[in-house]
Amino acid sequence: MTTDPRYTLISFSVCPFVMRARLVLTLKGVPHTTTMIDVADKPDWFLALSPLGKVPVLRVDGAQVLFESQVICEYLDETTPGSLHSDDPLERARDRAWIEFATSLILTGFGHLTAQDDRAQAQTRPAFDRMLANLEGRLGNGPFFNGERFMMIDAAYAPFFVQMDAVKRIADVDLLASAPGLRHWSDALLAHDAVQAVVPASFAEALADVLRSKGSAYVAPAPAA
Repeated sequence: MTTDPRYTLISFSVCPFVMRARLVLTLKGVPHTTTMIDVADKPDWFLALSPLGKVPVLRVDGAQVLFESQVICEYLDETTPGSLHSDDPLERARDRAWIEFATSLILTGFGHLTAQDDRAQAQTRPAFDRMLANLEGRLGNGPFFNGERFMMIDAAYAPFFVQMDAVKRIADVDLLASAPGLRHWSDALLAHDAVQAVVPASFAEALADVLRSKGSAYVAPAPAA
């Protein structure tokens, strides 16, 4: 992508919230540069920029700083042509409410993925499955959340489905098996050009390393040196 010093996205390789912002940048064709950090060893300059110490952070014109992924996405959508939201105020509000749900789903799902034994997996799975069932019940005919058009709400959920697809390959477990509607939506999202453009080939391996570092029961421990 052509670079432009106006926008710099500060990122971490497997963060779903970073992917959300990268996806909107890609969908809107916004030139930008990317600076990667190690979230396990955050540099002082980053902590000085990010009040919550989280990625992503978007630097605008080298001086202004935006944090929180959906705030970044909404800013990009409002300041570039071709909105990813509906023109209808009620539909926009509904989608934004379900984007909040997406954030909770990602965090709940990650809590389950990092469970360290069978007991912890059993304790965390019901809440995760309830959220999946709730979301499944809100889907229409697809292929995307609102029909034929890929919109902001799809960008918000795509990183979750990228993560679920990686887990299926890492651990040979399909956490969407009981949700055929979500599987159909996931397939459409994963096949979208913009989603494919922001998912690195090493994503599954990098996610496995993160899960392994947290003692996840879904991945085998690293071999002893």
